[in-house]
Amino acid sequence: LPLFNTMLGSSLSFDNFSWKEIIPALLFLCFALGILAGYYPALIISKMKPVSILKSFRTFKVNPRFSKALVVLQYTACVALMISAFIINKQMHYISNKDLGFDREQVLMVSNPTFDFDFTKRAHDRLRDFAKTQPYITLFSGMNGGLDGSYNTNGFILNGEQKERKELTVDYDYFEMLGIKFLQGRSFSRAIVSDTSRKIHPSIVNETLFNMLGKTAKLGQYCEPINATIIGVVKDYHFETLSKKIEPEEHVLAKNFEMYFMFKIKAGQMQQAVSRIQKEWKQITNNYPFEYKFLDQTITKMYEADTRWQRTIQASCFFAIFIACMGLFGLSAINAINRTKEIGIRKVLGASVKDIVATLSSGFLFMVSLSIIIASPVAWWVMNKWLEDFAYRINISWWMFAIVGASALLIALATVSFQAIKAAIANPVDSLRTE
Repeated sequence: LPLFNTMLGSSLSFDNFSWKEIIPALLFLCFALGILAGYYPALIISKMKPVSILKSFRTFKVNPRFSKALVVLQYTACVALMISAFIINKQMHYISNKDLGFDREQVLMVSNPTFDFDFTKRAHDRLRDFAKTQPYITLFSGMNGGLDGSYNTNGFILNGEQKERKELTVDYDYFEMLGIKFLQGRSFSRAIVSDTSRKIHPSIVNETLFNMLGKTAKLGQYCEPINATIIGVVKDYHFETLSKKIEPEEHVLAKNFEMYFMFKIKAGQMQQAVSRIQKEWKQITNNYPFEYKFLDQTITKMYEADTRWQRTIQASCFFAIFIACMGLFGLSAINAINRTKEIGIRKVLGASVKDIVATLSSGFLFMVSLSIIIASPVAWWVMNKWLEDFAYRINISWWMFAIVGASALLIALATVSFQAIKAAIANPVDSLRTE
């Protein structure tokens, strides 16, 4: 249960269940599985003819055709999960390492606990002055919304059509703090009085919105469709999950309220910074709650569901491999027993250990190859469906299937080789005496 909770991010406990329900369910499960598992071998053994076996002095050889089909089915599921786990890991690695268009490291975000405009201004000014005096703080800024998909959506009319743009309210030094690059124009500046003008409504847009506006967008001039003066154009960056394409976005200057006060901290000094800022916060706010988070963690949190899915598939893959290998191991043991005399004869006639191992393993490698052939298109279809949720995704390539297929073959070979080698190195005299 603790492993399950860790894997899925849940908080289940045995207190959530009634033992009056669990115990009967477990007993029924044991009974049902016992019947299902025991029925097939019982059916095979019941078909034995004791008289003919005793007369011919032969042991009964099991030919588990149904078991072979089950093992192929098991290994097909196993390979499908292996391919899925491989592709999911690749996609999550791609997401973790993709350039988001801004620097998310070493940014501390302190939550504003109230919508009081006077408190916001007082706290903002005090924290800004405090940040200037601290050597471990390189920049101070703030914003409304967030880079985890929190923003306002505003509609506008362009060429007679209804359009939408996202809006983030930001403070001075926001772009400098996050290292967002300007393609044209400039950032908001305290030295330019008109940046706070409600009349001209200064705005900084991303390149997607600028390109959408077309001829109506000119740097430094009032843009009628969005009722703003564009003073800068920034390179597109991801302000929400990679499951969505970058949309038109504008930035306006915060005037009365900020949801977060942001600090850019020097590397290796985050712990000290949090402690000092918390102390200053209590003095400024008269012990208001000090709630903070790190920008990089908010980005990671957006992919929690995908990360849980990744862990689930990995765990399922491990158990599937274990169960499938148990099936192969059992079948290889039966195969070795059934062919004991044959192995003895082959050795007497000069067959090497390598030849015998190859002979005993070939059938199983065929079964595994069949499983890979069946599993590959199934996994490809399922993973393509899963990747459709991401606007930015990896491409599924043939080499992914080749790597997983080779791994599956090696795992299967290692599983069946034990019994094959054991039979191959046995004394042929003992093998010939078995029947």
